[in-house]
Amino acid sequence: MSAKIFNVSDKNIDGKATLILLNAENEKIIYSETQAFQLKSDSTQVVSFSYTPAMNNTPSLLVCKVIVTDGKMSDGEQHYLPVLDNKELITQAIPFTLVGNEKLTFHPHQLFPTNSEHKGIYPCLRVEYTKHPETMIIDALHAYTHPVDGCAICQAMAYYTTRLGHELAKAHPNLFEVRDSVERKHLTSNLEKNEELKSLSLQETPWTLTAKKETEQKLALVDFLNESKMSEYEKDLTERLRELQQSDGSWAWFKGMSGNRWVTETVMELLVRLNAMIGHQRAIDEMMEKGFHYLAQGKTDLEELYLRALDGRGAKETLTKHSKKLIRSLKKNVSTYDIYSLAQSAILLYHYGEQKEARQLVETLKQYTVYDQLKGRYYDSQRAGYSWLDYKIPSHVSALEALQMITPEDRLYDCPNETMALCRRSAHNTG
Repeated sequence: MSAKIFNVSDKNIDGKATLILLNAENEKIIYSETQAFQLKSDSTQVVSFSYTPAMNNTPSLLVCKVIVTDGKMSDGEQHYLPVLDNKELITQAIPFTLVGNEKLTFHPHQLFPTNSEHKGIYPCLRVEYTKHPETMIIDALHAYTHPVDGCAICQAMAYYTTRLGHELAKAHPNLFEVRDSVERKHLTSNLEKNEELKSLSLQETPWTLTAKKETEQKLALVDFLNESKMSEYEKDLTERLRELQQSDGSWAWFKGMSGNRWVTETVMELLVRLNAMIGHQRAIDEMMEKGFHYLAQGKTDLEELYLRALDGRGAKETLTKHSKKLIRSLKKNVSTYDIYSLAQSAILLYHYGEQKEARQLVETLKQYTVYDQLKGRYYDSQRAGYSWLDYKIPSHVSALEALQMITPEDRLYDCPNETMALCRRSAHNTG
């Protein structure tokens, strides 16, 4: 660290420059160093100090004072000095599920390091639990309500999460009570409230970025639970989707591009699933009808049959020869399918009159699950596909969808904790 000394007088000066570092919290001196200097009249000189923070014991914020004196008078300055740690924040989580009067015991050593190498690291323990695990999704859903770009899939995903979150919040009025009890002025991170610290060169450090992110998340959650705002936002998203749909019913990836089948099926899957989960959405009726009409004009594939089945159209429609051939091929090759495809096949067969085969597939889906008191119920099989982006989540979601639709009486689905576990454990149990 260096400081510049200015002599604006017409005399030479002999003096001492002292660096003092204090703990910003209690003003205790952490380090001090003094250097002598000689400075001619009307000149400047740079003095340098060397300081190496002690491992694990140095505060994250220091007050840096530099005092210069010639024995007769003195002058100086002080600033905040952030100390950026070379350690990384690590979160260790143990998910757990309790049913009825069950009890759970776990030891801290399962979460915190105990060897001497980690001496001086002070862990923090937080326990989160709820009797309504579905409300935990709210914290994550609002992060997906704003599209990352203008593509049709992003608009559909934003509409899906907004409508789903809104319905979920309405089903749990206590969430609105929490919103109403908190004033927006109290939603700012403590670090961001300190204007002096915000003026530091910290702006791109993890510390300030974390504080900013916390504030944004709190404000976004309050807006997410604002019924009037979200209703207007839903209308806006619906209009964006409508603008991206072509006259033939297909969806274009971006505005100005031509529509294609893959984008259309992806958008339709989100909209159909939304209807299946929270009920019929009149705002998207016309778009869905046009979308199904577009798909019917091309060569039918299993994805289209799945969408029609999930939308409840399967039992009402007469299958073409090609569609019947697809279903026969599906039944023939089902033993080679992964969990995701098995679940979709079960739904497809169920809605096209093959209830017996559909229930057999659901039974297969259940047999592949494993259960652990800490992890809940999940898939620990290579047949549950994994990707760097989605982990095993699509497999778990599809399986839950099939279980809920075909065997809603099943005990596996009766317990909401296990239902949530099947979805949420995926990321925790993939290598």
